[in-house]
Amino acid sequence: MIKYLIHRPISVLVSYAALFILGIIVYMNIPVSLLPRSAKALPSLQVKASLPACQHKAKSCFSST
Repeated sequence: MIKYLIHRPISVLVSYAALFILGIIVYMNIPVSLLPRSAKALPSLQVKASLPACQHKAKSCFSST
C-alpha cells in the first residue's frame, strides 16, 4: 500500500481533493438543528480569585493582563 502511494502521488491528491469537496457539500447540506444556536451555547469556564493583601480600591492587584 505504501509503495502504491509513493508511486502514484496524483491519485492520492485526487482522493484528498474528492474528500475535501465531499466535506464541503455535506457541510452545506447539514440541517440547522444540528448546529449550535450561538456562542453562548458553548461551554465556558470562569475562574475568580482574590488576594487578601490587595486594597479594596485597587481594580487589579498583581494582574498579568
